[in-house]
Amino acid sequence: MTMLRPRAFISISPPESRDAYAPQTHIPALQDALRGMARLAQMNDCRLIVRDHPAVADLMMDALGCPSPHLLLVPGDATAAQVTYDHTPAVAFFMGGGDGIMRDYAFFCRCPDVRCIPISATGQTAGAIDKIQRDTGHAPPMIWDTQGDALGFDRIASAMNYLQRCTIRRGPGGPQP
Repeated sequence: MTMLRPRAFISISPPESRDAYAPQTHIPALQDALRGMARLAQMNDCRLIVRDHPAVADLMMDALGCPSPHLLLVPGDATAAQVTYDHTPAVAFFMGGGDGIMRDYAFFCRCPDVRCIPISATGQTAGAIDKIQRDTGHAPPMIWDTQGDALGFDRIASAMNYLQRCTIRRGPGGPQP
């Protein structure tokens, strides 16, 4: 059995003009949140899983250095199911305003071992996910404990501290409890 560094998947799809939530993406907040995640990943010895999109990958490589044991780039067309099967994230962050984020959330919200953390200030899609979680009562404790957290930094820090306490074991047949 192999011990793995705790992992967080970042679902971020830069908006396209055809996306329903595209006009409401807040780029500076999104960039600040990514830089904050990069710093906390280094401090907590966690790995961030990000789809390989030029704008996002470049920002993360600048923040973490390249190569970095704290960054794992997956193909841009990787599905949430593929990411989960191949890389076993314990947390999924949702950021920005692209429609792909909602598709990822629809998958991850059904995974009992993955905590879903929307960063509302980054865009309308993330804000919609935050509202869904609050309305349905499915928000993890780190969401309820940070209600005054306008930009999401407390949520990010709380999730990264949670990751630091996680131990992921992978044996034959995939992730083990």
